[in-house]
Amino acid sequence: MDCQKRLRDLPEDQRPRERIRREGPQHLSPQELVAAILGKGTRKRDVLQLACEVVRHYRIGRYRWRRTVPSVEEVRQALGVGEATATQIVALLELSHRIHQQGDQVTLFTPEDVARYVDPMKWMDKEELRGLYLNTRRELVRDELISLGTVNESLAHPREILRPALLSSAVSFILVHNHPSGDPTPSREDLALTRRVAYLAREMDIPLDDHVVVARGGFVSLARRHPELFPGKSSPPSARR
Repeated sequence: MDCQKRLRDLPEDQRPRERIRREGPQHLSPQELVAAILGKGTRKRDVLQLACEVVRHYRIGRYRWRRTVPSVEEVRQALGVGEATATQIVALLELSHRIHQQGDQVTLFTPEDVARYVDPMKWMDKEELRGLYLNTRRELVRDELISLGTVNESLAHPREILRPALLSSAVSFILVHNHPSGDPTPSREDLALTRRVAYLAREMDIPLDDHVVVARGGFVSLARRHPELFPGKSSPPSARR
């Protein structure tokens, strides 16, 4: 995704609204569609640059929309835009949310299902940790971004992982994160976080089913490779001081 491209640098017949009229919306990228809806950017950012940030920050076109739609103030703070633009973005996200609610339900029975669902994550250049929260039928009820950056307990405290499970009344959940290096081999930090979260999740009766690491080189299921990290198969981690 080219976030440096500006609307004024494009020939008129290549601008999003012109292309929609001429070619139809199915040929435009998510970034171009958002730009066509917003119409204009801010004093500091061209509309295409702003649209790129919206698509990247809220993952439009990459995942089924399962997150709680943010408030206008949350969007203002996240993207540094004014109230009018933030209101447009919230309306766009709410519409996306409602459309996806009408689509096929995502079910996650195996690590392969998880890897397919989050496939775009393997191409990301930053590490991202997500929580996938499930009901009794293994249907996805919430897809939550937990942290950006190195996945460890300082950036992804267990309470930030377990809170969405409570809010969505999930009966279990799966963690998933990517390795931009291309190697899905879990790190020591990955193992430590998994052990602690799995233990605390069991105490709250919302079990952690798996932690899947995805990368360009494939994926690893920690539940398969390191079953000892999960409840009933390992001793509890030492408490924090």
